[in-house]
Amino acid sequence: MTGTSSAALADWTGKGELGGSFASGNSETEAVNAALEMKGSYDKWTHTLGFAGNYGSDSGGTTAQRWEVRGQTQYEITDRAYGFGAARYEDDRFSAYDFQATLSGGLGYKIIDNDRTKFWVQGGPGYRYAEFNDTGESEDGVISAATSVSTTSSPRPPRSSSGSGGDRLR
Repeated sequence: MTGTSSAALADWTGKGELGGSFASGNSETEAVNAALEMKGSYDKWTHTLGFAGNYGSDSGGTTAQRWEVRGQTQYEITDRAYGFGAARYEDDRFSAYDFQATLSGGLGYKIIDNDRTKFWVQGGPGYRYAEFNDTGESEDGVISAATSVSTTSSPRPPRSSSGSGGDRLR
């Protein structure tokens, strides 16, 4: 192929989920959720892009409406340590804010990284811009932190759990 860079040939994988529930009786309730994550690796770089959303209603009135898009790029410093930059945008109609956007960067460490188990932690400083429903705009420095663990016991698919959070700097 001419004109194709080797970076475009990165090893990309993806996973997704789709769920829903629908009930009728004294009231009509619907709930739908979807998520997609794509991960590409090339040399010492790993890029992750994700989308998630959910919607719910009860007797015609909306009870949940949330979506987010996120991305992270990380560079392998050693076999276990990496530097990262991340961005996230979230819009949740039923929260205290109209939307919020966060940029962060920092360091991560793979505590366990083998074929069966992966466990990592990461953290660093960031910046958040939000528009709150009652008070308007807000700009904050944040400290972001995240962790994830996944295990595989063949031939079952991997089980995973992750979490993240951030605190405002005052």
